[in-house]
Amino acid sequence: MSQTPTAAEQYQTIVKQETDLLATKARLLEQLDATNTQLTGIRAALQGAQLGFTVAQESVEKSAPAAAEPAPDKE
Repeated sequence: MSQTPTAAEQYQTIVKQETDLLATKARLLEQLDATNTQLTGIRAALQGAQLGFTVAQESVEKSAPAAAEPAPDKE
């Protein structure tokens, strides 16, 4: 004969499952927060790199016309 759990046993099982799930949720939220922090750092680094690239590109573009002009002939 199989034994079915009593209402009290079922309740205890459900309470334990809820506790475990809440603990898992807390861990996942901490991981999400850590991931968001890392993404913020990566975004800042990418923005810095983009700014550096833009400044370098503008510098090259400004110096290119001067270099392309022929030097005056010395006679």
